[in-house]
Amino acid sequence: MAIRIGGLASGMDIDTIVSDLMKAERIPLDKLNQNKQTIEWHRDAFREMNTLLLNFRNQTFDMKLLSTFRVRTVTSSNESKVTAVANSAADLSSFTITKIDQLATAATKVNAGEIFKAGSKIDAAASLYSMKDNFANANFGWTSGSVESQTITSEAAGKTFELTLSAGVELQEIAIHTSVKFDGKSYKIITDPAATLQTGEVLVDKDGNLTFAEDVKQGSSIKVDFAATKRIESFKPTAYFKEIQLTKSPVSLQDEIVVTINGVEYRNNGVNKNELLAADNSVFATYR
Repeated sequence: MAIRIGGLASGMDIDTIVSDLMKAERIPLDKLNQNKQTIEWHRDAFREMNTLLLNFRNQTFDMKLLSTFRVRTVTSSNESKVTAVANSAADLSSFTITKIDQLATAATKVNAGEIFKAGSKIDAAASLYSMKDNFANANFGWTSGSVESQTITSEAAGKTFELTLSAGVELQEIAIHTSVKFDGKSYKIITDPAATLQTGEVLVDKDGNLTFAEDVKQGSSIKVDFAATKRIESFKPTAYFKEIQLTKSPVSLQDEIVVTINGVEYRNNGVNKNELLAADNSVFATYR
């Protein structure tokens, strides 16, 4: 074990001298630590300022939103019996409930009888049309045609617009199978050309002409879903081919298919519905 006795031989307190010298040497390090602490305080202050600026930017953006100015609250005179929730689109109004006959329940639908005839089964891979004879009530009112959808973008403000239909194609059962939406709002379909259109109504004819009661602003999108009498697809091959895809939608064997090549028509009017026949009933092609 080493035993040190400071200043015994020289009379000087060596430990105190060394300790004082080290204090002087540590002064630059202490200043660096102080600067480090100051910089960290600056960093934290900048972070806090950035957070405040971000919150300010978000709040200024919210000031542009209609929902900010249309905040709706609902109050009830008896919260234990009646409560309600209102969104920003709700009108300012008041309601009085004096009597409740029956509480609402979730909607359900139960079939009262058999869907399919005895001995028939549902084929999930088959179309409803192919199974129509197996239904217990087969009176569906099937209509032959093509279900289409188009979106019209108004190039200029106006009331009249037109669907793009191939020659010989018309709309069918317009009142039942046609829907028109503009800016997310559904319009009531009118088919009588003599009718006086009201706000929220659109006149549609079999040629795909649309007439609105009010002007549609420029750049608006009008979505139209409709049933057409048929679909016509045309293409010009760039090379010899043996197989083509007529449509991306399923084609029923009961549908009439006509292929016209260089003015010559081939139809599926033979015994085998999936064969296209020439005028002399010779098989030209088959389809699936």
